Amino acid sequence: MARTGALCLAFLFVCSTGQAADPSEFAALIFWPRPLPNAASTSVAPQAVRPGAATDGRAPRDTADAASPLAPLPTREALSDAVEKSLDSLSEEEASNGERSAALIDELTSLAALYEDLGRHTAAIAALEDAIDIIRINYGLYSLEQVSTVEALIESRQANGDYEQVSAQREYVRELVRRNSDDPRVVGILTGLARSEMESAEELLGVPPPPQLSFQQGPPLPGFGVRTGLPLRPALAALYAARGDYAAALRVAAKTQTGNAADLFALEDALIDTVYFEVAHPELHRRLGGPVVVSALGIGLFRAKVTNSVNFERTAVDVAKAHIELGDWYLIFSANGAALDEYRAAREVLAREDTSPEVVEALLSPAIPAVLPVLPADIDDSSATRAHRGYVDAAVELNRYGGARSIEILDSSAGTPKAVERRFRGYVNRHRFRPRFVAGDLDRSDQFRARFYYDY
Repeated sequence: MARTGALCLAFLFVCSTGQAADPSEFAALIFWPRPLPNAASTSVAPQAVRPGAATDGRAPRDTADAASPLAPLPTREALSDAVEKSLDSLSEEEASNGERSAALIDELTSLAALYEDLGRHTAAIAALEDAIDIIRINYGLYSLEQVSTVEALIESRQANGDYEQVSAQREYVRELVRRNSDDPRVVGILTGLARSEMESAEELLGVPPPPQLSFQQGPPLPGFGVRTGLPLRPALAALYAARGDYAAALRVAAKTQTGNAADLFALEDALIDTVYFEVAHPELHRRLGGPVVVSALGIGLFRAKVTNSVNFERTAVDVAKAHIELGDWYLIFSANGAALDEYRAAREVLAREDTSPEVVEALLSPAIPAVLPVLPADIDDSSATRAHRGYVDAAVELNRYGGARSIEILDSSAGTPKAVERRFRGYVNRHRFRPRFVAGDLDRSDQFRARFYYDY
């Protein structure tokens, strides 16, 4: 943690684009390239294929373990009996130690959990509000001790459909954070807020902006790029809130030296994932025909990641991956020279540390160039294991900046519609591919053949 204070941050706004659809049944059409099978095995029946390059230039994200078998749920009769016992226990504690007894806090939160299991959201909310009042009396009006109970209240209000109150309660938690900004506990609190906002962003995709909705979370943040008063889609408002919470968590973590370097980089990656989420969902923005993104936010974040990776003396592979991510971002927005400089910087880092040729080849010269942007698995739906409907075999020639020069369709699976082939050409022309190193340098052109599986 000696260099925690050196952590760099950048905050700007990004927006995305969409494209005109072909037939409506292909609205969700996706492609993913894999190595072209040998000629003897070109006939492949639909099967489960894991799309996405194995080496995508990004540090792997942690994935949740498979869920363990759940214990049998208690019956409603058992839950009702537990509620009666909890109410009796509350009455006994009040009679013994008064209505302000701190022991009532756990009793009330347990009672609220039972009410939630019964689907009695209003009763759960009332119990939690009583618990919060007692916490404020015992620990202070703006103490952090109430946060976990407020978070439970948010969940209950969300389950009850009180969305305006959910937003107000989240703002109240942020106010508690502002009043306790030197307390290391706020890092976890902000991270929890950000995660819940990202879950909301995912759930609210496709919900149109109501006329009265606007993103006004306190005064405008310098450089954040959000224009107050502009009606936003609920998912985009949640995304902005999550981005602000992750950024605040990073600031506090750096200031209070909370956590280790791995914790800080996990927060940094979470913040970066908010820009990837925005790129992945162009429908978040009203002007679907506009530019893909305002690139400055991503550039600032990825530059910070490079700087932090160097300052914290991360491995050569981690530093190289940070350069590659920055290079990808530059290339997406046609800062072509800067992109190639970052890719070359990645190669220089690997060469200085005498990285094994196999690792260098996997990062810089894979069999199939990565399609940009390379999204994290939890954001890119196409990276989930899924069955393909068919495939298109193609030979693609790229220019030195990863744009398509020519596309030759070599073959396709039986029954592949012509509309899919048309969409495939548009897909290749619309995307950039990460330039590959050949004989230690970036060539002026590149050619590869691949089987592009598709699903819709």
